[in-house]
Amino acid sequence: MILDRRASFWVIVIGAGAVPALIASLGWGARDWILGVPVMTPPFLDLRIVTGSAPCAAPGIDVHINGQCDPLGRPFNLPPVWLQLGKLGLTADAAQWLAPLFEVSAVPVFAALMCGRTVVAGVAARGVD
Repeated sequence: MILDRRASFWVIVIGAGAVPALIASLGWGARDWILGVPVMTPPFLDLRIVTGSAPCAAPGIDVHINGQCDPLGRPFNLPPVWLQLGKLGLTADAAQWLAPLFEVSAVPVFAALMCGRTVVAGVAARGVD
């Protein structure tokens, strides 16, 4: 079975509506379980290295040397473009809304990449746990 554009559209619409509904009803921990992501506390801890380091780098602190701005004390080891978020005024609390924004924006990209391919190819692209 090959997905056409209409099927891809409905995958996006249903997915974009179902994921926030599940998160709202079951909480962030359920999001991690549903999507197969290990649970981290606080939520979105993996993004907090960016949202914590960016405001520190804005006034000139070298976040590559020490991890004083990261909740786990990790030195910043990502591309420097992420540090530009600090110039926008984002703080460590921005992870609460920035991570879901990244996740929701990935759904249409994945659907566009899989358009015209079989359902089996879509499952294979997702991976099997």
